[in-house]
Amino acid sequence: MKRCIFIFATAMLVGCDNTDNTLSDIPNYVQPQPGNSTIDNSGTDSSGLSYNSSDAAYDVRNFTIEWDMIDENTFVEENENTSTLDADDMVENSSFTKTIIVNFDGTSATISGEVAGVAVNVDNAHVIVTSEGASGVEYILSGSTTDGQFKIYSDKKAKITLSNLNLTNASGSAIDIQSKKRMFIVCADGTTNILSDAPEYSTPDGEDEKATLFAEGQIIFSGCGSLLVNANYKHAICSDQYIVTRAGTYIKVNSIKDGIHTNDGYTHNGGILILNSSEGDGIDSDSDICIHGGLIKILTDGIASKGIKSAANITITGGRQIVLTTGSAEYDNDEQDASSASCIKCDSTLTVVGGNLFLKSIGAGGKGINVDQQFILADGTIYVLTTGSLFTYASSTSSTSTRPGGWNMPGDQSSSDNSSSPKAIKVTGDISISGGTVRVRTTGATEGSEGIESKSSIYIKGGDIAVYSADDAINAKSHIDISGGSLYAYATNNDGIDSNGTITVSGGVVISSGTTAPEEGFDCDQNTFAITGGTLIGIGGSTSTPTSSKCTQNTVVYAGSSASTNSLYTLVDSDGNHIFSFTSPRSYNSFTLLFSMPELKKGTYILYSGGTVSGGKEYNGLVTSGTYSPGTQQSSLTISSSVTTVGSANGGFGAGPRW
Repeated sequence: MKRCIFIFATAMLVGCDNTDNTLSDIPNYVQPQPGNSTIDNSGTDSSGLSYNSSDAAYDVRNFTIEWDMIDENTFVEENENTSTLDADDMVENSSFTKTIIVNFDGTSATISGEVAGVAVNVDNAHVIVTSEGASGVEYILSGSTTDGQFKIYSDKKAKITLSNLNLTNASGSAIDIQSKKRMFIVCADGTTNILSDAPEYSTPDGEDEKATLFAEGQIIFSGCGSLLVNANYKHAICSDQYIVTRAGTYIKVNSIKDGIHTNDGYTHNGGILILNSSEGDGIDSDSDICIHGGLIKILTDGIASKGIKSAANITITGGRQIVLTTGSAEYDNDEQDASSASCIKCDSTLTVVGGNLFLKSIGAGGKGINVDQQFILADGTIYVLTTGSLFTYASSTSSTSTRPGGWNMPGDQSSSDNSSSPKAIKVTGDISISGGTVRVRTTGATEGSEGIESKSSIYIKGGDIAVYSADDAINAKSHIDISGGSLYAYATNNDGIDSNGTITVSGGVVISSGTTAPEEGFDCDQNTFAITGGTLIGIGGSTSTPTSSKCTQNTVVYAGSSASTNSLYTLVDSDGNHIFSFTSPRSYNSFTLLFSMPELKKGTYILYSGGTVSGGKEYNGLVTSGTYSPGTQQSSLTISSSVTTVGSANGGFGAGPRW
């Protein structure tokens, strides 16, 4: 089983310039494009709210994710970190001194070179190699045929060099490696290579043949040439063990099913990988997936298709990834539940400690990140956009019939449980964020379309996070703990931050905006809400009231009669010193403003509306340590305890659990 090697060490120079390796002139290559959505995903709203263009609040409303935002033909990758590889997976650590050359020419193939222990059988352009006991052999494949194959049986590892090869098989895979030994696939520098398979296979009894390029053993790609793989039957590249791609590789795939399919893992140590799947997944592994560098671009159009899918763990330490899914969810009869299209689907733990991820899902019920266990983010940049509608299906318990695609039709029985909402980040276990940049926007379905959701707990220890969502921006079933970082949460139809259990804030800067009553800036039902540090602004129709016995930092809950978009509220102390100013991000007929920060000491303060503020430190509508010219006094308040309520504040318990 292939495991991620998670070591940082001195990098090795790539030695390849991919800017000269383009497949634009190759016939039969279809440039993939993202699907079109009927949802306006521009990120702007009708509130008229004014933002500085450098604000996270502006960025999260307006960022876009498109296929061509990174051009693979001009992309220059960083140096390869070879410490993330097994030594045996580096072709430079092996010696191949014996050579057999295979040249395909129309309906025939010619063989040059002889090696003891290697037998070569040629039937027109179909070449079968049987190697017994021969080590250190390199096979160099070149030429063109529309009906040929290279097939190898070997009890030793080998090197297969592709040198301007255009190989199509009319009855099976193009390259069929019937060996459990390691195979180094090297695209010779400056060459263009094409592999295409048949729409139907005639596979010998007792053998597997699952892809255009198939191996029973490990496949390691390297070299500075380019490779196009057309998969007309099933997968494009498949190994019954694991696959590694290295810096300098340049691979493009058009596939019916999975672009890359492995049993024992996939490692992307560098290079450029472009995958377009019409029905399957981009990368599908039964074991760990490790991404350490390079560029990956994936488009999947199939129902419930996944961009990057692992039945185990996924670890991302570097590189850039663009993943687009356009397919709708479907009802899974085996799981008795909906299966959604997802940009990243991880059955165990997803760990991100570097890299740049751009994820977009536009189908009904689509997910950006979908994790069954834990999600850990320590560094890197993640942008997620979902625009799909709510997916509703008819299960065996709610309907007497199953419609194509799982959709209900008039007359079918259904319930709110029989649905799958589009979500940007959905995690069954804990979410832990200690660094990095996160931008999340969900603009499709109103119900259940959370930005970041955990079925357990969320821990935010650092990072720069901004979420704009239709439903709750941040949602956890058990607990939300914020101890550092900066967090902006805005929900267009529900709570900004919602825990069905408890909330603890001990550090960081948090701005949370919920919609009108009964929705809230902070919602933890009737459970413990402890504030012991940090800078908090929560605005909504109401709020959960902090638990005074658990709070060691002073907090004020203020009830306001109304607010228009861009209304400015400012707090000064009795000497006129500016504490903070906050600009309302939307209009309210009535609102509740919760604020807490270390600067709030016991004493008397004045809350103003209007006026002007200049200077200071600004974060998404919040200004501290500024200079204020007073507007209209709204309230004089005295802080004498850890929680102070001013006016008839809507401090309540929220809408209750929705699990």
